[in-house]
Amino acid sequence: MRRLATLIGAGGLVLLATACANEPRDVGFGASPPPVTSSAPSTEPELVPRPPEGGNEVPKGQVDVSALPEDYPRLVWLQGDDRTVGVHGQEGGCGKVSAAVTEQSAEKVRLHLTEKVPANSGPCTMDLRYPSLTVSLDQPLGDRTVVVTAETVQE
Repeated sequence: MRRLATLIGAGGLVLLATACANEPRDVGFGASPPPVTSSAPSTEPELVPRPPEGGNEVPKGQVDVSALPEDYPRLVWLQGDDRTVGVHGQEGGCGKVSAAVTEQSAEKVRLHLTEKVPANSGPCTMDLRYPSLTVSLDQPLGDRTVVVTAETVQE
């Protein structure tokens, strides 16, 4: 008789343990659980920089960005009467980027991007921003090459 009670008790424990192991999801009154489907991992869309509205990209063969760091934006565009040249700068944390024309000749236009970072600014965020910057030329760009350089300086 003792064995029967022990056997029934052990069987009840096993039944109770297995019943709790696979609880259905709580989906609310009258609802059924969503179907389980297997889908391919989603891919994020490729982020391709584009000129702002009204801007036209300068052809890649007319742009020299070889002096820029590898991860720096490389898009150059023209706006309006082709005397306004636009680029995306790169700044982070407490830094602020600006653009300046440093040379204008019959063959090329040189743009220099400078990120100024305060020397004693305290804590700064760890983010990167890519602001659109424009500069004005004396003459329309025409067939000249746009050479873009960049540096970071501490103030």
